[in-house]
Amino acid sequence: MDSWYILTGNIDAIVIHQTIAWFIQATYNGTKMVKFYISSTGGDIDSAFRLYDFLKSLPIEIETIGFGQVDSAAIIVFLTGSKRSASKNCRFLLHGGTFHIGLPSAPLQSHEESLKLFKELKTKNISIIAKETGSKIETVNNIINNATIFNPEQAKKFGLIDTIVDKFNIPSPPQKTTPQAT
Repeated sequence: MDSWYILTGNIDAIVIHQTIAWFIQATYNGTKMVKFYISSTGGDIDSAFRLYDFLKSLPIEIETIGFGQVDSAAIIVFLTGSKRSASKNCRFLLHGGTFHIGLPSAPLQSHEESLKLFKELKTKNISIIAKETGSKIETVNNIINNATIFNPEQAKKFGLIDTIVDKFNIPSPPQKTTPQAT
């Protein structure tokens, strides 16, 4: 059985929890392939990593389709697809993360711990993008440090997507049949 799912808006813990719950139910119900439509300006990179790890561990095929924009943390979610495509006007933004420290007036040790975590998150982000696009770590690091925007043609050349689509092929729901009297 095939299904489809749409994720729009920010990547955050609540959205990712809802998405994971949907995929668990779909897998339980026998879904073998999901067309996963994504349009997001990004959000929380930890939540994106959580969904990436979860979806990559499922015994189903996932095809991701980007539309509008797939930016920042949404790139990681988008890269869960074994097949990846985008609408002809989709934008992809790869950039270094923006990090927030909870207590500006904290002991130096707290700031050092935060900095260590931020560096680890950047390294993980670069590693996943490099792995999924077949790019070198140094290339991805430069792209992220320069806050690079790709159009679909550039994204295809870089390895983010496989194809550019003009029209989406969203299947109709299964039709219920009524038994005929004989």
